[in-house]
Amino acid sequence: IRQGMEEMMHRFLKQHNLNFNQVYEKEQYDQMYRSAESSVLLMKKYIHYVIEKMDELEDRNDRKKQIVEFVKNFINENISEELTRKILAQNIHFSEDYIARIFKTETGKSISTYVMEVRMEFAKKYLKETSLTISEIAIRVGYNNFSYFSKTFKDYTGKTPNEFRICTKSTQI
Repeated sequence: IRQGMEEMMHRFLKQHNLNFNQVYEKEQYDQMYRSAESSVLLMKKYIHYVIEKMDELEDRNDRKKQIVEFVKNFINENISEELTRKILAQNIHFSEDYIARIFKTETGKSISTYVMEVRMEFAKKYLKETSLTISEIAIRVGYNNFSYFSKTFKDYTGKTPNEFRICTKSTQI
């Protein structure tokens, strides 16, 4: 049983890209592992300890995923607004650094990069599907500075907003 628990624990850690020392205190674990073979009560304590640590990890991972989803939804629903770490933190009720760290860890992107990408994808959609002016689109996706919007759009797509619109219109014909 003890060996099976240890194998299960190591598979769990591998699935979550964690190493043993990030979850367990080595001395405490080793002591519990050794003593688990001496009685049923100590085996139960060992099993409880291993499972409790894995449950804590699952809870933390679920909470992180919920925070990231909330941030993504908030950004999508408020794309035309100013979206700073401070504003997100005020709406999510966690510290700026905590949100930024979790977001980066879970998505591989900074919040500002994600916001820019979402804004650019909205802009591409507006350019393809509407006849809004480019300055109207810039405002709808959260840019008050038209030239900065155009530069960011070109950096992101390789085309100016106008070039992008012309290309998408000509491919639809």
